[in-house]
Amino acid sequence: MVRAIGLHLIDRPDQAPAFDPSRPVTTQRPFVCPAPDLCKPVLIRDADGAAPEVAGVFDHLYLFDLRWLDLPSGGTMLDDERRIAARQALDLLQVRDDVEFDLLSDPIGDFTWQVNRAGAFTPAAVWRLPERFIGQF
Repeated sequence: MVRAIGLHLIDRPDQAPAFDPSRPVTTQRPFVCPAPDLCKPVLIRDADGAAPEVAGVFDHLYLFDLRWLDLPSGGTMLDDERRIAARQALDLLQVRDDVEFDLLSDPIGDFTWQVNRAGAFTPAAVWRLPERFIGQF
């Protein structure tokens, strides 16, 4: 079984202009927060069609959640209280600009290890997307 690396693409109003839906998302919102609940299986069968017995491995597959893309106008998915709390919590986190999304190095390696072992992860920072992701969607 192969699992995706789940990431919330987030709004940082202090560092980004208002969202423009006519432009690529990642050029406007280059920040992500790791999301254990989004680390979902994406390939779950082996060659004979049986479900594998292993916990799953991470590969270079990323699942980007857009729920927190535009906090000022995002009331359709999160109620106002949750949006305010989420925004305040995210605003307190420092931005890490050095994350290369390499499965063998931290913080991605630590994140995937903790999700596999404990199913949980508490982010210590917001991660800036590496340049290779900017403009892809």
